Formats: sequence, structure tokens, C-alpha cells
Amino acid sequence: MFGSLTSSMTTLLRSISGGMNWEGPAEALGEVGTEWEALFTMYVAFSCFAVLNVMTGVFCHSAISGAQQDEHLMVQSLLQEKDKFRQKFEHLFKEVDDDGTGRITLNEFERHFKDEAMAELFEALGLGSTDAWSLFQEGTSETYQS
Repeated sequence: MFGSLTSSMTTLLRSISGGMNWEGPAEALGEVGTEWEALFTMYVAFSCFAVLNVMTGVFCHSAISGAQQDEHLMVQSLLQEKDKFRQKFEHLFKEVDDDGTGRITLNEFERHFKDEAMAELFEALGLGSTDAWSLFQEGTSETYQS
């Protein structure tokens, strides 16, 4: 175990890495002197706790960074979905605005409300017929910006 420098270093490494039970080397050093056994025990304890703490810190940092990255990606995805919804909505209003004034009249809305293409667009936006009417009533004075 401790016959040469190489075997001593191997024993020390194996003792802290789980390659061997460290009781055997500790008892062997205890026969030479209790101070060597105590020094070896402190080495094993320090190495295990120091290395484990550093490794735990690295893994925790990595996990936190990954979670923050996931949160950032989720926000980006939400913003992209919101922008797609806005573009679809803008397209819908441009389709309904026959005279190109930037305002949708009740006649224009009623004329397009029953179109199959318009119904598909409302459905793609997740709006039912009652939602579409409510939206029109709420936004009768609103204009879209092209």
C-alpha cells in the first residue's frame, strides 16, 4: 500500500475515489504511528468534502444556468407566438377592410363574417363566432396599423 511513492499515491487516490476502502490503509498507517493515521483520515475527509462540495457547486451552477436558459427560451417562444398572433390578426383585419380605410365597418364585418376563409382564419386564431362578434363590438373604434 505504501511501499513506494507510486503505490502510496495510488492508495491515496483509490481511498478518496471509492476504489478501495480507506480503513485498511488507515490501520496500516496506525501501526507506524497514530499521527500518520490521523493525517490520512484528515486527508480522506478533507478530500471527500472539498471535492464533493466543488462538484456539487459545479452541478448546481450548471442546473441553474440550464433552468435560466430554459426560462429565456420559454419567454422567447411566448413572444414569437404573440407576434404570430398579431400578424394573423392584422392579416384578418386587412382582409375584412374592403375599402382600405384602416377601419372596419359593420357592413364589411358582416359581409366577411360568413366567408369560409374568414371562418378558417378565426378558427386558426382560436376565436369562435361569438368571440369574433365580441371582438368587433369592442374594437369598432379601433384601427389597425399596416
